[in-house]
Amino acid sequence: MNGAPSPSEITNLLKNQTYNPQILPQLESYLHSQVETTGEGTREHNAYNFQANRTLVKLYQFFPNMAKVENLILVELLALVYGHDKEEACVDFGALGCLISESFKKEEPFPALIRCAELLDSCQFTEFWSTFTTTIIESDRHSKVSELAKSNHAHTSLRRSILKCLSLAFQSTSLSSVMAQLNFSTTEQLRKFVSEETDGVVKEIRNDVVAFVPTAQNTKREKVYQEGGVDYGMIRRMMLDSGTRSITPTRD
Repeated sequence: MNGAPSPSEITNLLKNQTYNPQILPQLESYLHSQVETTGEGTREHNAYNFQANRTLVKLYQFFPNMAKVENLILVELLALVYGHDKEEACVDFGALGCLISESFKKEEPFPALIRCAELLDSCQFTEFWSTFTTTIIESDRHSKVSELAKSNHAHTSLRRSILKCLSLAFQSTSLSSVMAQLNFSTTEQLRKFVSEETDGVVKEIRNDVVAFVPTAQNTKREKVYQEGGVDYGMIRRMMLDSGTRSITPTRD
């Protein structure tokens, strides 16, 4: 992996030399190792590491003469690709963006990255793929950025997070809609993806429908009624009475 430090070595650096600019080469090498293409050739990529990437950006912030534009783009692209595939809500993209100078974010592909993040957050997945393809994948200004954007593992991570969002919103929806939102052109591609890259999200694909496994989020819940109903008149009288007491002056 081109001499990139191991995850344990990075952990040790972050623990003992967080603000030392001399660790920049190791952090930059580790950043690039997160881009390496897994399953293509003999290379494998290190797992996405938010803490290591944030430390790199903070060091660039403290020592701007050492900052490299491509690495800042990579940090945000990795957050976009892998941050949304985590169990908890993703704040990585915004958290890292706050540390990057506005002067860097004015030039492409930063505006396009921000737009892509907005489309993901607003669940406009079909529009996301269109923007991602035309402005990020087809950009050839930075080789590592292009490599990550075109990689199968990046697309797989994005599709997993999108499918998870769909499974929380629907018990079932049309096959054509799911394929468009995952950027697949054939049913066979979708079936293979569901079989190999997801776990317990899709119940079945039948005819023109994709059925998701029922969850608390996608299942309609019955309304709970209090026996006897609610006496809103009584609540109003209590609130008025309470307000009257609160403004009544006290005597010395």
